[in-house]
Amino acid sequence: MFIGNSIVLKNGSVVISATVPVPYHDKEDEKYSSVFPNNYREGCVSGPMCFIGRWNKILMDYNWQKSNSIFLPRKMSSRGVGGSVCELRNGNLLLLMRGSDTKITPGRKWFSISKDGGLTWSDIADLRYDTGEQFYSPASDFQTIRSSKTGKLYWIGNICNEPPKGNRPRYPFQIVEIDEDGPSFRKDTITVIDDRDPERDSELVQFSNFSLFENRETLDMELYMTRLGENVDTWRANAYKYTLVL
Repeated sequence: MFIGNSIVLKNGSVVISATVPVPYHDKEDEKYSSVFPNNYREGCVSGPMCFIGRWNKILMDYNWQKSNSIFLPRKMSSRGVGGSVCELRNGNLLLLMRGSDTKITPGRKWFSISKDGGLTWSDIADLRYDTGEQFYSPASDFQTIRSSKTGKLYWIGNICNEPPKGNRPRYPFQIVEIDEDGPSFRKDTITVIDDRDPERDSELVQFSNFSLFENRETLDMELYMTRLGENVDTWRANAYKYTLVL
């Protein structure tokens, strides 16, 4: 199991997203190449599910339930899908997922909706701009955060200009507002936080696997990340603090 994230809902429930082996047998689909962790259990693909904890005042402990599991076939994502959950203004939950490219499907970000607090999830669909356009994104981590300053929900991660190959390129590094009615990305809000500098960074530089929180005093977003691959020696990279002022 790979833990995506955990959140506390407005009603006090706790939701934990995770990627698990999901049984799936299809002879035609099994002809498509499968890359870790999609193949970590025979007869399975990797897909997300959630664990929902509700506080029991009598027992003074949480009662836990698990959701249905969802997945994409190998022909849609060679390494399955996994992601993290956030709560929308209308009380629905949004599960955003990363996937990996295949011969017929370029790298995308994917989503599913739950209208019952995380117990059941809709079929997976590709995430798009509010214009209806599709976009490319590598198999990279991301985070969502709701700003106390603006009240809006934001996504931070990688959107690339050309079809990615697996994990790369993990640049540019952007923030974009989520249209919660879609759900979709508001295309005119995309803002680059950082990007590869051809004169300074190697082609392997990546902007991923970061920590993010909101400063309680300034209400600015603080982001901490190591720019892996900024030097020729990939692992000799510096850690940086980014402050996002909305």
